[in-house]
Amino acid sequence: MPAANVAEIFDAHIPQKLKDKPSLQGQINAKYLFDVTGNDGGKWIVDLTQPGGVISQGGGEAPCTVTISATALLDIVNGKLKAPMAFMSGSLKVNNAGLAAKLLPLLS
Repeated sequence: MPAANVAEIFDAHIPQKLKDKPSLQGQINAKYLFDVTGNDGGKWIVDLTQPGGVISQGGGEAPCTVTISATALLDIVNGKLKAPMAFMSGSLKVNNAGLAAKLLPLLS
């Protein structure tokens, strides 16, 4: 089922992915700050170094910051846009490409 808004991605989509594929948390094993811009935006921490993964709204420190527009994030999660294309177009920016690449299975 497609995500309707950004909050749903962090409240339902990502937790469901981690529940369906618990091995993802161990494979990724990193902490991310999502800085989502535009309408419906905000900041979320996705900490996959914690058992089961911990997601919280608000800023914080993380080795990888993902800056993305709300529209682009929704399009990636809903399968309308590939993350590499979003990166190349500038609507997705990261400060650690290696850690960001690990996120692809969690967002798709």
